[in-house]
Amino acid sequence: MAEYTIAQVDKCRFTAWYECLRKVSIKSIAIPLPETFVETLLADKIQVNEQLYDQTFVNAVKQSIETLGGSVFVKLDWSSPKDAKWIIGNSLRCRTFEDIVVLLKASDFVLHDLTLSYNGCTDALDKKRPDTFHLVLKKWCNFYDSMHFRCFVVHGMLTGISQRNCSEFYDFLQSEATQDTICDAITSMFENHLKLCEVLSEPNYVFDVYVDKNNRVFLLDINVFGSVTDSLLFEWDELFELLDQPKENVDFRVVTQTQSAYTDPYSQYRVPIDLIDHLATSGGFDEFIRQVAQDNAAHGSRNDDDNVSTSSSDVE
Repeated sequence: MAEYTIAQVDKCRFTAWYECLRKVSIKSIAIPLPETFVETLLADKIQVNEQLYDQTFVNAVKQSIETLGGSVFVKLDWSSPKDAKWIIGNSLRCRTFEDIVVLLKASDFVLHDLTLSYNGCTDALDKKRPDTFHLVLKKWCNFYDSMHFRCFVVHGMLTGISQRNCSEFYDFLQSEATQDTICDAITSMFENHLKLCEVLSEPNYVFDVYVDKNNRVFLLDINVFGSVTDSLLFEWDELFELLDQPKENVDFRVVTQTQSAYTDPYSQYRVPIDLIDHLATSGGFDEFIRQVAQDNAAHGSRNDDDNVSTSSSDVE
């Protein structure tokens, strides 16, 4: 079983590799997260009024959104809030500071980044997270789910490629010629860019890419080689075996029939469709936020009542 350290996890942080691999990445801006913002994300209450946040940070976010074309994909150093897209109309497209706050606040994946970043590291001891985080804003792109792929590197060699969206069967991906074309494009990007990046000195890691209609490959993320990363159409046991018996050929895997498609991994995070429809209506989101604020206020009042001391005259 592969083990990993804090240093290896840190090498997968977006800010660790982006400059080195900017040419094959989506245009992005990373903004340091004030610790006060982190505390707000971890608090029980939700605050969407931007006036309540560090204005230097708020202005940096708003300026970055404008610089990137008005719409962004948001993530932290490692994870994106894919599990929470239901809260802004079943999309990860953010246009405002408010969108970003609500999306991050609703995500368990983001919560993991903020509290258990180093969970599973052999040298973590009591250290659960880094001292600082970044908000990463990527220029919004309309990607097809079918062209996302996860790639596995063992001993510095590209060994496996898996269809990323395993909950769907794509007929066009069944073509051997199509698979060869995609595999060749990813391999070329890997050989000409990732292998030459000094930051990626680790022999074993995982990276995610998108392949466009012109077979141009865009690097999206880099992940730790270990069970903390979803192995998709592979099993980690077979990937770990490659550490002792590496293969020279790339194993390219896709969902081969409708019946073999996996259950949507984000289905457990979904909410009733009527709530999504309600949020999508004019004023629906504002009404939802007002209700949340009222609930928070009521919750706060109950907490205050719990702390009020009583005297004997108050007790029957």
